Amino acid sequence: MSEKVGPVQVYPQEGSPRDHHDKHVAIVRALMEKETLDEAEAYEVTGIERPWVQERHLLGATREEGAQG
Repeated sequence: MSEKVGPVQVYPQEGSPRDHHDKHVAIVRALMEKETLDEAEAYEVTGIERPWVQERHLLGATREEGAQG
């Protein structure tokens, strides 16, 4: 914290703060319609692939079915 300026937040230089703006907008729109989203809905709305889905074929089961990972 700077004594003259007060609290300062530093952002990483790589990437733009607007890189994921479309995903944020999609989440907000969905929340305004439904008020809540479960994990699957949040991933679907943003178009992001759920990380464990890529592993499902290796594990032979989904997390809901009890796979570890």
